[in-house]
Amino acid sequence: MSTREETRVNIIEEPRTKIPNESKTEERDQRRRLYIAAVNNKWVSAADIFTRDPHMLDVPLTLGGDTALHVATSSNSTDFVLKLLQRLQPKSLEIRNRNGDTSFCLAAVSGNRKVVRVMVEKNPQLPWIRGNKDLLPMHMAAKAGNHIMVLFLYNIPKDVDRLLPEDIVGLFFMSITSSMYAVALRMLEDDRKLATSRDEKGFTVLHVLALKPLEEFSAHQFLLQLWKEILQLENEKILELITKPSVVLFDAVKSGNFEFLELLLEFNPDLLLRYVNDLGQNFLHVAVSYRQESTFTLILNKLGAGIGWILDDVDEDGNNILHYAGKLPPPDGFDSSSRPNLQMQQEVSWYKKVEKIVPALGRNVRNKDGKTPSEVFDAEHKELAKEGERAAKETADKCMLVATLVATIVFAAALTVPGARQAKDGWFITFILSNAVALFFSVTSIILFLFILSSSFTETETIKRGTMSMWGQTRLRWGFITLFVSLVSMVIAFTAATFLIYDHQSTWVAYVIAALACVPVILFLFFYLNVGPVLIRSYVLSKNAFQKSKCN
Repeated sequence: MSTREETRVNIIEEPRTKIPNESKTEERDQRRRLYIAAVNNKWVSAADIFTRDPHMLDVPLTLGGDTALHVATSSNSTDFVLKLLQRLQPKSLEIRNRNGDTSFCLAAVSGNRKVVRVMVEKNPQLPWIRGNKDLLPMHMAAKAGNHIMVLFLYNIPKDVDRLLPEDIVGLFFMSITSSMYAVALRMLEDDRKLATSRDEKGFTVLHVLALKPLEEFSAHQFLLQLWKEILQLENEKILELITKPSVVLFDAVKSGNFEFLELLLEFNPDLLLRYVNDLGQNFLHVAVSYRQESTFTLILNKLGAGIGWILDDVDEDGNNILHYAGKLPPPDGFDSSSRPNLQMQQEVSWYKKVEKIVPALGRNVRNKDGKTPSEVFDAEHKELAKEGERAAKETADKCMLVATLVATIVFAAALTVPGARQAKDGWFITFILSNAVALFFSVTSIILFLFILSSSFTETETIKRGTMSMWGQTRLRWGFITLFVSLVSMVIAFTAATFLIYDHQSTWVAYVIAALACVPVILFLFFYLNVGPVLIRSYVLSKNAFQKSKCN
């Protein structure tokens, strides 16, 4: 081989130096392919890249600083993560993204116990490396509501140098806020001092529980154990726990937490007679003000001989419980799903229910503004009464239009009987009867709605207006029922007429029309099942109060 040929061969075999821009483009492409592989749990394509370029194991793939391990963990690509962990060094698991989270933090939030267990085996320090907002992984899992993961992390041998007392307290409160009562109970059993702990705002666990529904058995079990621990303290300490920064029983009364109150009052019924809030209100004042009927009844049952004293009690402005029944409730005390007419009915029902238990002298007591309870009710509910009357009349007006149309249609149908059939024909009899029912019930519905439209009350008789509103709601309810019966009867009459016409011709036409006739009935039932319960509930709330008020 000549010298020239040797030179040419050497030039061909010499590797070409990569241009910097080409190198960046290739690395960017590798990151993109790694990201796609991690998200889709495709380990084979990623393994090839890691084999050729091991430094890609720890390289961020996203603008948020997420490595392949971060991406795969947050995507729940379990197989990808487990195989990737075999190639990583323990220190690689401590890499944080720009949010400050390790991949272990993401695994704890997602609840992937298999991945978490393998990560801890590879690097036992991971549970104590803080992430975003200086939270430990167990705190993040608690915020996400993963109680099994929280228990798993809580049971890991603790690093006392990195786990602070406030971390335990924070986890305790997070567990309760997230309704993870099994975790909270386990922590309380390990450290009884948690029963008296306070959060960063100074609230105790009792204050948190007072605002939460405790329908779950685990919640009731936890509260029972917590209260037993508190009762072992000195009286001064117990008093401080339940009164600072607020009286915990008042919080429970406002939120209607029946289970919480029942348990605490079972051990200490005299708590009801001890405390008033900053406005001089006792527990009955608050229950009446927030329209909490269940807690109101519970307090009355627990008072016993002290009921007379607390019923006569007034606040700093001279208001007794009947004055509070006459006031409009706070915004969160109203049922926002109810129309004004239903709200007015409920308000009158509530006032009369409270009025029955107040002594005769208390019904005419004047507050510092010189107003009796009935005068307070008139002043507070004047606008609601107007809105309620207007809403009832609007509903009655629209329904009467429908009832009138039904009456017109069935009256005309009665004069033009389809087919020339004998009276013994079953479909003929069905047509006549259903048409008659539709006519009479639609006329009845018109009369009921007409009574509502023609009713009027004076501006100064708000309670009377509300009482009459009960009659109006009764008429409205029966108006709905009679209108529904008339509509169903009209549809049945139409179906019967169809069979009279097509019975001996195209029978399938009659059956198709009969099936379609069910559609409007189902739609009306669907509507009524949404509106009906509200009317029925209002009726149940008002029935006893109204009947007893008539006797008085």
